[in-house]
This record gives sequence, structure tokens and C-alpha cells, in this order.
Amino acid sequence: MRVTEVFLYCKRLYSELGFNPEHVVNVHVRHAGLKGRTLAAADPGRWVRGAASSIQDQSEVALNVRLDRIDAELWQLVKKVLEPLFALFDFFEFEDAIYQQIVEKFARSKT
Repeated sequence: MRVTEVFLYCKRLYSELGFNPEHVVNVHVRHAGLKGRTLAAADPGRWVRGAASSIQDQSEVALNVRLDRIDAELWQLVKKVLEPLFALFDFFEFEDAIYQQIVEKFARSKT
């Protein structure tokens, strides 16, 4: 949800500042303090297999994104940021439908 929020905030901020919708922004997301942590779901109803801990301490992703593509590609952008992070936990992966469901639900709650 926080990564989704980053993209939505970025779009609103640049829009309010009067940037052209075709403007390309660089979004850099870093998750740190991961070493020794175990992956778990925030939603108690969502099962996350295994209890592998990360041996790496951080995950970083930088993307160039056109402002006018954020809404249309929101769940895919979130996936691009989170896939490398989840891979640190025994190569864990979510199906696209899970990203889409979580991201779209969160985005609807913010409009």
C-alpha cells in the first residue's frame, strides 16, 4: 500500500505544481533494514508461504515514469518496485491478480 501511495502522491504533487502530464519523473524506492526479517502479510486473511528470512539488508528500485501513465499502469509499477524486494525472501512471488487487487482497492479508497 505504501508503494502505491508513493506513485499516487507523486502524480498529484506534480499535477498541482503544473507539470505537463507527459513529464517523466524518476521514482526511487529503497527498503532497508531487511536482513534477518521474515516476510508476512499485513492482511491476516492473506497467506504467505514459508518463513524464510532475508539475508540481504536492502532493496532499491529506480523507475522513470510518465505522469500520465501512473493511473493506467499503477499495479504494474508497484509490482516493478516490490518484485525485487519479495525475491529477497526465498524468491517469493505474488500473482499479478494479487498486485492488481490490493493496489486497485487501495487506490479507490484514496479518491
